[in-house]
Amino acid sequence: MPAGELADGALILIGGTLMLTPGFVTDLLGIVLILPFTRPPARRALTGVVTRRLVGAGAAAYMPRTGPGNQQRPPPEP
Repeated sequence: MPAGELADGALILIGGTLMLTPGFVTDLLGIVLILPFTRPPARRALTGVVTRRLVGAGAAAYMPRTGPGNQQRPPPEP
């Protein structure tokens, strides 16, 4: 699976979008994401964020839901 290439493509896309957004800070962040020698640390950060979100979503799918809106409905009256 070409995960590194996909992450690089996503970072270049995000960096290009930030370069189009007006502002000095967004331009600096966009340049950092586009340059090849600063992309590996950004790729590791992106991989960590995506992994945490996917693992968190997977764990939440199997946890029982409790709370005021999650009770079972009573059966209908005949």
